[in-house]
Amino acid sequence: MTPGEHIQRIPFVDWWLIGSSALWIAGLAILVAVHSYHGWLASETHRRLLDQFKTRGWVIPFALGMTLFCTGLAVSRHAPWWERTLWGAAAFSSLWRAAGQLQPVPERRTENDAHSQRPR
Repeated sequence: MTPGEHIQRIPFVDWWLIGSSALWIAGLAILVAVHSYHGWLASETHRRLLDQFKTRGWVIPFALGMTLFCTGLAVSRHAPWWERTLWGAAAFSSLWRAAGQLQPVPERRTENDAHSQRPR
């Protein structure tokens, strides 16, 4: 055996597989954490979990977790093209949902606010 021969026997690390797997695993971890936190919050505030699903505190992290999860599966080399396309569309849809929630919430004005801002 020559000195350089043992280097050729080391298996190749598939960095693309590691990266794509890291994306979907991170996304799944975010999804589990968001669900766990909001389940706890619902029990502490005596609200239904379904009510928590309507809040921005749920929608934004959930959509970002879904985006990472779907992106990780979409960039996988081991899936057929149609499956990667569907995962990519789901990732885009989740990102679109998160972006829609990032718009500023208009302030609610009460009748007292309207009276206090009249010109004098």
